[in-house]
Amino acid sequence: MPLSTRVDPLLKELVAGSLRRSDEQVAAVQTATLEALAVVLHKGGRKAKLPDSVPSALRASQELVFQHPDECVREAASKVMGASCALLGEETTTDMLEQILESDDGDDNAEARHGMACACNRILAASVGSKINMELSTKLHEQITDLVIGYTDDDKAAVKEAACVALGAAVGSSQDPASCLRKVDSVFIKIMKSIQERMEIHKAVASGLCVALSLVSSSGVENKVDFFGRTLMDTCLQLAMSGSQRVQHAFNDVLWLALGCDEDDDNGGVKGEKGLETYIEMSNFDNAKALKSIHSKILNRIQSVDVNI
Repeated sequence: MPLSTRVDPLLKELVAGSLRRSDEQVAAVQTATLEALAVVLHKGGRKAKLPDSVPSALRASQELVFQHPDECVREAASKVMGASCALLGEETTTDMLEQILESDDGDDNAEARHGMACACNRILAASVGSKINMELSTKLHEQITDLVIGYTDDDKAAVKEAACVALGAAVGSSQDPASCLRKVDSVFIKIMKSIQERMEIHKAVASGLCVALSLVSSSGVENKVDFFGRTLMDTCLQLAMSGSQRVQHAFNDVLWLALGCDEDDDNGGVKGEKGLETYIEMSNFDNAKALKSIHSKILNRIQSVDVNI
């Protein structure tokens, strides 16, 4: 896509393919088509010449993300929505978020709630890279954050998982990420400390925290351990030592990003060592010892973390 000069015909074809009538046989095709459309928009959308190319993609995503019965289609459509909003700018992004707020009428449509949580995640995350988040009103951002917080207590697992990830995007896209995190960290911690929660929910929280850490990196937050704070770091550490290997891996990724293991050390030291030292200063002896062990045995071996933004 970075090399392509004829984006419009491809966008038109993918939009048409994504709107094909849904049934079990074509849901996987729709998902793949929407995934491809999101990539085309992200990599080459700015080269589209026809005025309706990107808006048509946004309309298609709206039709699918809130109404389609297949969860994977809704998730893929939300990626198209986020990429489209980033291209179309502040006014479109604001309109979409306001439509989401207006659509949340408290009904029992779990599919719509899941779609809205996915849409919030993708729109907010995409707004950071496009600098739209600097223009979004604080009130609108707070309203979306409150909506997502409500979804983290949803009785449908898919909605709750999507909301946990979206909450990370809300933190990372805030004009004041530290203040936003202080507002919502109790939500994260409550879920993380609940032994009744399903493994998938804990993994979703880890994904949301990874999203937040990745987004704030572009906002100039350097010391992510201080940004998280002791309680959240301690809780992440406990889940990195949990009985579930999948949960362990998910929170190892969080700790890898929080310690700054993804950043180059100008002095040639061990990656993440500064973050580790910061944590040791704020934590107790046992937790400091545990994280030192995880850092030397596990985190230093991780080459990269795939953050789903």
